[in-house]
Order: sequence, then structure tokens, then C-alpha cells
Amino acid sequence: MDMICPPTVRPVGHSEAPEDHLRDGRSPVVAMASGHGFTLRFRAGAVDHMPENVVADLIAHELAHVEQSAIGIEDQLNDEWNRIRDEGESDNPFEIDADDRMENWGFDPNSVDLYAWEQIFPRRS
Repeated sequence: MDMICPPTVRPVGHSEAPEDHLRDGRSPVVAMASGHGFTLRFRAGAVDHMPENVVADLIAHELAHVEQSAIGIEDQLNDEWNRIRDEGESDNPFEIDADDRMENWGFDPNSVDLYAWEQIFPRRS
């Protein structure tokens, strides 16, 4: 009999994932999907202070990564990511695809980054 593992949601501590998995080059990452979509992790200290609409957008983005796993496009996106990096590009196709999916669902793909830059990491003069 096959066992189906239920998804889990838990906070991410600063030491639970390598630094390169916690940053995407644009802003600090406050959430991540892993385990082929079976685990969603959120940096509770940051998420606790976000407005509800931004948290909803963050969850939608991570669920878009879950859908990527569920429909089996991870290999395709990984091949594209390797090609893009070899050509010197920095746009991550996993993130672009997730943003497109969440926007199609009616969520804002920019709200989390904007919130992070304005509220969590404001410019210092």
C-alpha cells in the first residue's frame, strides 16, 4: 500500500536552510516550498508583521511552486534555469512561472518584494 504524506507548514529558522536557498537575488526570501511541494516553510518573524493581503500573496506564490511539482514541470524549468545561467542570465524560471501562476489566480506577484524593501529592509540614509 502506498502512503501519501500530508503537506506540512512550519516556521523556518535562520539556520534551517542554506543561505543560497533563502535568497533569490532580489530580496530576502521569507518562505519556501520544498519536498516536491509537500513542505511549505515560512519565516514567522517576518510573516507575523505582514498585512493579510501580503501574506495571502506569499502563500499563493508558494502554492504555485506546489503546483509546479504537482503537474511535473520541475524538470522542464530546471533545464531552462541551467540554460539561462549558462548564458549569463539571472532570471529564475521557477520564480517567473510561480509569479505568472499566482497572478492568473488574482494575487499580486510584487507585494511581498515591495513590502520587504519598504518595511523590513528600508533604505538607510
